[in-house]
Parts: sequence; C-alpha cells; structure tokens
Amino acid sequence: MNCELSGNESGLLAYYKFNQGIAGDNNSGETTLNDETVNSNDGTLANFALNGGASNWVLAGNPVSGLCTTGPNQPPTANAGPDQSSVECTGTSGASVTLDGSGSSDPDSNPLTYTWREGGTIIAGPTTDPTSTATVTLALGSHTIELTVDDNLSGAATDEVVVTVVDTTPPAITLTGDDPQTIVLGLPYLELGATATDTCDGNLTGAIVIDSSNVNTGVAGSYTVTYDVSDGLLMRRLR
Repeated sequence: MNCELSGNESGLLAYYKFNQGIAGDNNSGETTLNDETVNSNDGTLANFALNGGASNWVLAGNPVSGLCTTGPNQPPTANAGPDQSSVECTGTSGASVTLDGSGSSDPDSNPLTYTWREGGTIIAGPTTDPTSTATVTLALGSHTIELTVDDNLSGAATDEVVVTVVDTTPPAITLTGDDPQTIVLGLPYLELGATATDTCDGNLTGAIVIDSSNVNTGVAGSYTVTYDVSDGLLMRRLR
C-alpha cells in the first residue's frame, strides 16, 4: 500500500512527505522540503519542476495520508499496574504516588496516548510518553484511578488501579516546660504547655487534652500529668 509513516518510528533520522505544494499547480514558492521528524533535518529543493503538470508534487498512486495498516485496527490493551494498598502519608497533602501504565500495549504497534482520571477528572496526561508513568499527589484514603489508552484510530481501552494512602505514624507531643516540673509546696500548679505535630495533619497543638486533676500541691509527692492527642486515626499519650 502507498501510505505515509507517522514520523515517530524508532531509528527514523529524517522523513520527507513531499506534500507541501498543490499537485499540478504553481509551486514555485516551495523551496524547502520539511522533515516531519523531531530532528528538523529540513532540505532545500533545487532544480525541481514545480509548475503545472510536470510538477514534482504530482505522484501516481495517490498516497494515503496517515498510518499504514494491513487490516482492521485492533484496540489496545490498558494496564494500570498492580494495586498499591499501603502508601504511607508523607505530608499534609497526602502522598506522592507513581502511576505506571507501561504494561499497556497495542497489537498494531500504534503509538498510544495515556490519560489518568479519578472520578472522571483528569489527574495526569494525556501524554504519548512510551514510559507512561505519572506522579500525582493523593490525599489520605482510598482512590480508584482509571487509565485510558487510545491508539488515536478509534481504538481505546481502560483499566483501574486502587491506591490507598495510609497513616500509620501517631502524632508527636513535645513538652514546652521542664520535665519533671518542681512546684513549691502550697503554691498553685502552673501548666507549662506542650505542642503536637502530625505528619499527615500538621499542627495538632490545639487538640491536646491535658489532665492534671490528680496534682495536689498541698501534699508533697510526685504526680503525673497526662497529655493526649489524636489525629483521628492514632493517639499519642505523654505522661
């Protein structure tokens, strides 16, 4: 079949279509032969008959514009990679996750376009990068991500991957005063305070619950004050 290449074939150094002009017309203004690859190896036309029926733009066989196929187009296969069930939260925005669609393929070896969506919203792509990976930030919780691969010839396929961002690290509490704290017998107890931070939830100082109810400054002895804070999943207690 007489047909064009796509221009991105492996190892292709230059590709000239000879189709800038109009067949059988006056093309004397066409002096550059365009390289259709990314290499931009444009050529200069010299001593070409560019006018009338002898125009070099006239080619028997009527080349077909577009990709060459030997039969009906076959749809691609999408592969969104294995589920990621325990991605640890690394910040208040969640976790950075790599989505990998490199297992996708096309039986006709057509170049594919990769698009990642969550809930119908595009979160990465579309891209034609054959490595087909994307890095996205996902919040704490479970996410169903859909990969669509398209061969741009009316063939498309989808696959899903479930990514679960988890929080297995409890918040940290830091006392702002002395530990142990010394109080003169008979004087009132003075709370020196504490701060709390969490990898996923950030500053939790305002959520600290302090219990100093058993402190009796009228009786000499050692007393324990407890500091509790929770990030909604895990709790930290400091005594």
